Amino acid sequence: MDGRRLVDGPDDLDRLDPVVVEVACPSCGVVRSTDVVHLARSIPSTFAAALDRSIDPERLGRLVDRLPGLSLEYFDGVAHLRGSTGLTVYLAPVTCVACGSGSDIVVSWGEFQPGRWQLTLEGVVCHEAS
Repeated sequence: MDGRRLVDGPDDLDRLDPVVVEVACPSCGVVRSTDVVHLARSIPSTFAAALDRSIDPERLGRLVDRLPGLSLEYFDGVAHLRGSTGLTVYLAPVTCVACGSGSDIVVSWGEFQPGRWQLTLEGVVCHEAS
């Protein structure tokens, strides 16, 4: 698990500057630079993905097993993930430029307290493991 808090402040996702982090490919270890703000803006949350059935509860459960800070929750029967701080989880698929393996950069994002937004890097997992 990573757990790096990348943003903790008054601005929502649409007003944030890029936040670039170095993440290693879980398969080969090659490090890449990734703007996690851009990723979080461009992908649906696990809740939205579960609503449109593009992600299944079994896969979410495997992610919880791989990243202990995550929790599997249900709302109106829809399984989704919460991050280590209780915020909504987003899975950003990426492909390693070196080995070609697929993985997910897992971030959580949301309003932690009124007027206080947080973005946390939860970790990176191989598609095979998720």
